Amino acid sequence: MHKLSLDKNILKKFIVKAKQNTYASNGEEAEIILADTAKELVFKDKCLEYRDRYFGADSFIGQEIVFYDGNAIWGMNYYGLLTSDIIPSKRVYSFLQKALKKVTASQPFRGPSDFADEEFQYINKPRGTVDFFKGFEKILYKRKQIYQLHYHGGLIRR
Repeated sequence: MHKLSLDKNILKKFIVKAKQNTYASNGEEAEIILADTAKELVFKDKCLEYRDRYFGADSFIGQEIVFYDGNAIWGMNYYGLLTSDIIPSKRVYSFLQKALKKVTASQPFRGPSDFADEEFQYINKPRGTVDFFKGFEKILYKRKQIYQLHYHGGLIRR
């Protein structure tokens, strides 16, 4: 096992930095379209690399992996979808980006526990630690659910 995998504070800070510098800041503009039609966002900082790869749009599935010197040390899988069409998807995902920018090192999985802006509300219910976790997030518009996502993951050990 790599020494870095034991220093969870470094890992958590890197995950936050990577998330804030990929989808949360740039959305789909920074994506690379791969041969298998997956969309991928990549962030690198010295010997650490973050890759977020997903398929779909209004319903989607994906994974985030952190590599240390080329070895996978942490990952998260997710599945999300729009649950209503009362708001254009572009507005929903724009709000989601705002929420995801507020990710914290104490729970570096998705966004904060609660965030509101105008008539949107983001709610995140994570359980666990960076070692092993699962969670659920949703977005409400005028108190009606319009989006949901389930996620889980943790450390990858050899």
